[in-house]
Amino acid sequence: RIDDGDGDDDGDVQGEGQGRSEGTNENQLNQPRSLQSQAQPASKSVSDSASLELLTTYEGSNGSYGTMFDVTAASRQSVLVQSVDVHAKAEGPCSVRMYTRPGSHIGHERTTEGWSLLVHGTVQCMGLMKRTAIPPALFRAPVALEAGETRGFYVTMETDALRYSTGIDLGKVYASNAHVMVHEGTG
Repeated sequence: RIDDGDGDDDGDVQGEGQGRSEGTNENQLNQPRSLQSQAQPASKSVSDSASLELLTTYEGSNGSYGTMFDVTAASRQSVLVQSVDVHAKAEGPCSVRMYTRPGSHIGHERTTEGWSLLVHGTVQCMGLMKRTAIPPALFRAPVALEAGETRGFYVTMETDALRYSTGIDLGKVYASNAHVMVHEGTG
């Protein structure tokens, strides 16, 4: 769900789950089961910007220790990504790390080159079908994306608690609004 703070539904989008793709390698064609990012126009300070979010899906047919996906800023404005929600099957404290890199994660799934640690800490995992927040306080810094820029993200946990959904087309835009696009990624 995207809320631009103006009280109407003109920018609100909610992504729905997409089924498995026949004949695909599901380890390479997955997207996050639940991703919520808060983005704000980079030209404004945090205190005078409305918080925006984009919800993908809670379908969660797969799970593992981690998932990678790309986020692209809309072509007309820059954004700050300062929190992400994920879907975890566990309840209670969970250790989480999140990395980011300039450009797409595609082609960089098996290397540490170019990845920077963004989050390392413990979150309160909320269990199946509930949002597990990776709050702004755990971010080393918000991630600024210039208009049209794509960044890869990798979220990982110490256990196989992370849930995500099987995608149809690696790199395809899965959910979007006027501010950001979330692309199908790798599980």
